[in-house]
Amino acid sequence: MDAETEGGSGHTIDDSHFTDSLTTLMEVEYPNQSDTRRSLCRQSPQDAKIQRMPETDTFGSPPPVTDKAGHTYRRVLQESDPFMAPRSTEQVLVHDRRPPITLTAFDTLESPQRSCPPGQVLTDPTKRGGWILALHPDGTLYFHKAWQGECGPFRILTEAYLLSEDMLYEITEFARYMWQHMKLLPHKFVDKNFELVINVKMDVEADTIIWSYYLIDHVRCMPFWMRECDPVGNRRIAQRFGAFSTEHLRHLLKAMYWQYRALYPCHSESAAVLPDETHADIAADLAWCAAVPIITPSRYPPPYTAEEAIRLRDLLDYLQKNPTERSGRYVDVAGRTISVMERWRFDQLQNTHAVRRFRGQSVLPSRADSILYRMAAPILFYAPLKHLEDCRGLFLDGIQVDESQWAQHVRKLLEGWQKFVLNSTILLNANLAFLSLHDAILGSTNDAVNDLNGSSLVVPAMTTLVRFSMAACLGSVAAGLLLIGVHRGEDHAGDVRTNKTAIMHRLQSQHFGLELPSILYSLPYALLMWSALLFLCAFAVSIFPGSHWPERAVVVAALSLVTTTLVWCLQISRDSLSRSFFRPRRHAKG
Repeated sequence: MDAETEGGSGHTIDDSHFTDSLTTLMEVEYPNQSDTRRSLCRQSPQDAKIQRMPETDTFGSPPPVTDKAGHTYRRVLQESDPFMAPRSTEQVLVHDRRPPITLTAFDTLESPQRSCPPGQVLTDPTKRGGWILALHPDGTLYFHKAWQGECGPFRILTEAYLLSEDMLYEITEFARYMWQHMKLLPHKFVDKNFELVINVKMDVEADTIIWSYYLIDHVRCMPFWMRECDPVGNRRIAQRFGAFSTEHLRHLLKAMYWQYRALYPCHSESAAVLPDETHADIAADLAWCAAVPIITPSRYPPPYTAEEAIRLRDLLDYLQKNPTERSGRYVDVAGRTISVMERWRFDQLQNTHAVRRFRGQSVLPSRADSILYRMAAPILFYAPLKHLEDCRGLFLDGIQVDESQWAQHVRKLLEGWQKFVLNSTILLNANLAFLSLHDAILGSTNDAVNDLNGSSLVVPAMTTLVRFSMAACLGSVAAGLLLIGVHRGEDHAGDVRTNKTAIMHRLQSQHFGLELPSILYSLPYALLMWSALLFLCAFAVSIFPGSHWPERAVVVAALSLVTTTLVWCLQISRDSLSRSFFRPRRHAKG
């Protein structure tokens, strides 16, 4: 890497220059701010007492900062990674209307105004430190700078908004802190192709300033840190499995590296290009994703569907062959594509003995159904069993949702519920018509004949059955409409309103697992079935008044045939559920 800043002022900064720049920043006069109770993110650096850390300071214990009112804010150093980038986890809120911008006469490009959070002082990070502003293709601003010192040339990047004096001051302190400790380990950095990413988050309520960092090794294509770190620890998969081996963990580290390349594709000429070998690997992976569904269409494992893989490969080819000056679009798309593939390999437990080979395959022992569920399943015509298998396949091992299948899963649910609501409405009208027609017929029949045939007992029973059938119809309609309302808009891949994993975690019970949502999802169908059976029983009962025994015998025989057929269908439906599709291998514990 060049010691000279690419595309910037061309400053070459050694350790002494770094310290001088920091001193200059501290000596700048800032406007007086009388409100001593303002938050730290709105106070000027002059209000803070700078506490220099000694050269022997332990890494991981940054010094606190104290404002002029005597309030101390502690600093906390945390290891981070590209998946925890501020743009991915935070959103800046706009509370007030921005003031109008006055453009320069005759030349609108010379307008001096820049955006700055309210209550903060605008500064120029290029003049006060040589920071260069870069724009990501998604519109995110970030800053970078090339440093030259005892550890050799490297770049430092941040998403902190350095146009604010407060943030520029805090980032400068953070960079100085990292530089002091990096100098103590020159053999770890000299002649290494690495970059440093730092970010600052101010938690005013907790009186804490959070410093987060990670370093990127461009030779081995993975991140690293300056103290022991568990990169898997804060992820849900670690809570259940952890990392099986370093080879398994390597997939996650590579996913982090390529996520970093996608986050910062514009800060240098070398960052905006990829080797031809890398492009060939991406094309091969996408071709494999497109081929596997053709070979095993029922349970293919890749993270992209065949259509998505083919389209993505074509777009990557176009971006590579038609580059634009320092746009970073190609590296952004390519980096995210590789990151998704590597993250998928990690989640699929590749390079381990328990690798998942099919979509929806669990590596956990099968869980026995609860007594309540075994009792409810036949009452609900075994409909919950299918929903339970779908939920378990979608919510892999109770850890994370297979988002590539979420839209298809919800679309199938919505289509089914809509049909059940329509059929329930039709059956409800049939119940009303049958009840009205039978009342009219009974009203015109001779009372003596009705009494002779026991209609005084049969008619109330028939009316009760019809009313129960109508109630079941209304329940099916209500349940279907409520479920449709809950999942409306989630049947397309572009839905950003829904945190799928959070939804499934809320639906999952510690004791019942996903049994309760499977029962809930099956209610429109089960209530419709009960309504149909009750209507059938009411129709059978209505035959008895005013009829002779041959007619009754025929009706009873027909009902017996229908009942036998229904029981047979239920048995086939239950047996057709492949609840033991995968045969688990038993391994000795330990």
